[in-house]
This record gives sequence, structure tokens and C-alpha cells, in this order.
Amino acid sequence: MSKNVGFIGLGMMGLHMARNLIKAGNNVTVFDVSQAALDLIDHKEARKGSTPAELASGSEIIISMVTSTANVQEIVTGENGILKGMQPGSVYIDMSTILPTVTKHLAQVIKEAGFAMLDAPVSRGQVAAINGTLSIMVGGEKNIYEQCLPILKQMGTDVYYCGQSGNGAAVKLVNNHLVGIMVPAIAEALVLGVKGGLELETILEVVQGSSGTCWMMENYFPNQVFKGNFKPGFKSDLMKKDLSLVNEFASDVGLPLVLGAAAKQIFEDVHSEGLGDLDQTITTRRLEELVNVKVRYASNMED
Repeated sequence: MSKNVGFIGLGMMGLHMARNLIKAGNNVTVFDVSQAALDLIDHKEARKGSTPAELASGSEIIISMVTSTANVQEIVTGENGILKGMQPGSVYIDMSTILPTVTKHLAQVIKEAGFAMLDAPVSRGQVAAINGTLSIMVGGEKNIYEQCLPILKQMGTDVYYCGQSGNGAAVKLVNNHLVGIMVPAIAEALVLGVKGGLELETILEVVQGSSGTCWMMENYFPNQVFKGNFKPGFKSDLMKKDLSLVNEFASDVGLPLVLGAAAKQIFEDVHSEGLGDLDQTITTRRLEELVNVKVRYASNMED
């Protein structure tokens, strides 16, 4: 059954998520502060809202996918925020990566205004956003989750209910803590092996059949590093931002993160070198250049 859906944030992920909602037959209204981003959606595909408030006024479900906590706060409580336009029974779903404490606060604000909110951040990157195969982790009231599940399944194949408000945001930070550590760790391991005289294919055959394998090595690196492709599926600067949130989250609960702090520093170094708009796996190329090797499939050695 089609829904009236408002979608805010047409970036590298949001654009494709919105398109999947359109393909599923929903009546979609989109909004982005960037006119260039809005122009990527044809007027025949979706209506273009003038403000978040105006978008919300005609939407049963309002979704945001933006890059910062400040963006989310402005979307909800700003002068032209969705609270100015939400209608009885409407639900707000934030799919951005922000702090759980902020999510909990916004959920309470929205509840006090008579509406409902889910936090539903995503994982697996741009390719999954395009294909509608995202992993989605959801926090909020169970009945609201069940109500919105059909819409979420139009954007992702694996949707997890994680409990109360803020839990989706929390588990996303746990996930990205691991990813932020794994990406440079995989880079180090593969560059070490290739510099040590091994073929990439040999390393992959052994490691992927042994205890060292992981999702990023099996599913993400093949489309990026192994083909010499560092166009962003997930920008390094976004990982830097997420690791800052991870470290702040850890500080809130009183846990020192040695590896998390080290990973954060690596991505800060990437940013300082002017590489922040490239894919998070650019950490591999930095090491390749250091020891003059390439971690590539044999057919892509020139890239």
C-alpha cells in the first residue's frame, strides 16, 4: 500500500533511498537545502517541498538522511522544521548517524508534540542504497516500528528492531566503531602481504576461508580498493565524523577507546592530507604509496 512520504536529504545515500521509495509506488515529496541535489530528482518522479515544514504537512511518514546532528536538530525544531507541519498520526524517521542522547531528546520532543519518532540509521554504503539492500537498525516504540516496517523494507533487506529510542543510533555507532578500525586494519594486512611477495588473490582465498575474514573485506573492498576505485561509497570525512561520535558516546558511558581513538586519528590524518572526500578505503592507498605496491586484482594493476 502506497504512502505519502516526505524525504529530506538527497546526498550520496539519501538520493538513492528516496528513489527506491518512489519506485515502490509511494507518493514522495523531497527536500534538500541544495538546489543541485533537488535537481537530481525529476519533477515527474516526486514533488519538491519548499521547507521541511511544508513537506511534513502532506506526509504520513517523514524521513531524514543528513550528515550532522545540527542538520537533524534544524529539521525537527528549526524555524521551518517538521514540527511546524506534522499532521496527526504522522511519524518521523531519522536515518542519519547521530548521538543516541540527541536522538532520545528529539524523540521526547516529538512525543510531547503528539507525534512519534524512530531512529533508523543504515549501513553497507552507497551500493546498498542504490540496490535497496541496506542494513537498517531501528530504535523506538515497537508498534511504530511495525507500522513503518513496510517502508523500511523498501530501502533495506535487513531491518533490525533494537528496542527503545536511541538504540538504533547506539548500535550504529558500535557498528561504525568496528568498521572504522577494520578499514585501516585490512589495509595494513593486505599491503603487508603484497609487499611480502604474496598475490592478492592468494591472500583473499586463504583469509576469507579462515578466521581473519570480515564483511568489509568480502563485500566492500572488492568494489573499491581491488579495482583501484577510491570514488566515495562512504567518504573518509564521514567516517571521521562517525568516529568522533563513537568516541563521544564512549566518553558518555565512561569507556576509554584505545583502538577507537587510533582509528579516529588515522581519518583525521586523511582529512589533513586533503583526501577526506575520497572513499574511506583511501587509507589503503596511503600505505601502498609508502612502500610502492598496489593491492589490486591482477586485471586492475594499472589502476
